[in-house]
Formats: sequence, C-alpha cells, structure tokens
Amino acid sequence: VEVGATLLQVQQGLTAVQQTQQQQGQILAELQQRQIEQAAAAVQQPMDVQGDGILFGGRQGGLPPQAPEVREQVLRTTLKNPDVFTGVREKAGRWCTDMNDWFANTQTVPECQLGLAKSYLSPELKDWYDLVKLEDGIGFCDWPALKNTLLRRYRDKHVRRAAKKKIAILKCTRTVSDYNNKFDVEALKLKKAGMSEWDLLDSYIEGLPPVVMFQTDRQELQTLQEAMEKALDNET
Repeated sequence: VEVGATLLQVQQGLTAVQQTQQQQGQILAELQQRQIEQAAAAVQQPMDVQGDGILFGGRQGGLPPQAPEVREQVLRTTLKNPDVFTGVREKAGRWCTDMNDWFANTQTVPECQLGLAKSYLSPELKDWYDLVKLEDGIGFCDWPALKNTLLRRYRDKHVRRAAKKKIAILKCTRTVSDYNNKFDVEALKLKKAGMSEWDLLDSYIEGLPPVVMFQTDRQELQTLQEAMEKALDNET
C-alpha cells in the first residue's frame, strides 16, 4: 500500500512539472510573438530623408528628438545674410524688408537688432548714423526707429532738396541765441530726414545777419555746432 501511495505522489509531481513547463512555454511563445510584431511595426514605419542625408523614422515628419537643434544648425549654414545698404533710393524698402525677414528667421532678439542693422550699412551711412547720435545724444532707440527714418529719407528723390528749402526760410531776425535755438530744433528733424551736415552748416551761416555771417564764414568751420558757438562770439 505504501509503495502504491508513493508511486501516486511521484506521478502527480511529474504531472505538475509538465503543466508548469507548458505554461512557461506559452509565456515564452507570447513574448516571442510580441517581439516579432514590434519588429514588423518598426520596419513598416516611414523613413524620411533629412536635408543632411540622415534617415529618421517613426516620428512625425521624420524629425528626431533633437530636431530643433538640427534645424537651427541647418538654418545658420544656409541662411543668406542681408546685402549692405548703400543708400540707393530704389533699394531702401527692399533692404528694410530683408532685414525684417532676416531677424525673424534668425530669431534675433530686439535688443540686438539695431546694432546688427548698422553693421549692414555702408561706411557713409554708418557715419550718418553716428552723427545723429552725436548731435542729439540719443540716436536711434531701436531697429524700427532706424527703419522708419531710412524709409522716410529715401522715399522721395527730392527729399533733400525739399528739406534744404524748408530750413533756408529760417533767418536770424532777433538774437543769434534765439536763431540757434530755432535752427537746432529744425536741424535735428532734417538731419534724420537725410540732410547732410554741410547743407545744414551752409544754411545756418546764410541765415545769420550780414556782419556775423561774414565773420563766421571766413573761419571755415567744419560742423554746425562750431558755427553756432562762433556766431555767438561774433555777435558781441
């Protein structure tokens, strides 16, 4: 009887082992099936070729996780820099538009736009830029201010002539000090509109009283500020 009971227990143990092995086999088969399905899905995902020739798959548009950095690097190497503006009236509007687009594409912060815009001006226009700042102590506050001034300055081929006629109306009818104050206000406006320092200087001297004009003119002054100071001295 004891031998029979022992054989029964052994048989039951073997059956349990077989069942466990079957369960393990099923689990292993399921895992293998999942791996096969995942591999098949990965093969079916679209592969996109980027501009640099690298293949990326499984993401929208084929972009890898570092897509913003890659896009920025490509932008820096392919974006054309603006042309230097030389003061040609017909190109002023196009140049300002190109600068706006360039700032947008390079994501240039507003604080840096003015300095960058100046770097794309011709040497003569850079001198004009510095002169405006020297005269009023402020200059241009930002890129939009410079852009608007350039557009006003070059919108009409007769703008300088019209500006010169406007300031030529000013005459010294009272004291030189009073004349200086009025002329200084108009000079700042016309300087930003494109009138040169030499035109302002000539117009200022021509508006002085005859005696003061003669004494000031013969000193061959180079700037408007010098002429104003000498005219005050020559009045006394």
